[in-house]
Amino acid sequence: YYMNRTGGWQFHGWQKIANMDCHFNLVQIAQTPIKRHVKIISKATPYDPFYEPYLKERKPKKLGRNSWFDPVLAAL
Repeated sequence: YYMNRTGGWQFHGWQKIANMDCHFNLVQIAQTPIKRHVKIISKATPYDPFYEPYLKERKPKKLGRNSWFDPVLAAL
């Protein structure tokens, strides 16, 4: 990684193609969104029927935010 002209961090890689060194920017850290995490209510337990609707509502939100296992749409 290195700092670009505007002061942002960038991850990059080098590859030799046709006897030329090519530079590829892999990830622009400044473009990565910050995700805030909502804390769970400390009194909520799966054993108390009063909190069952609350826990059922939280589960789809938690699963929907995980995109690590989504297929890659474009080849590098």
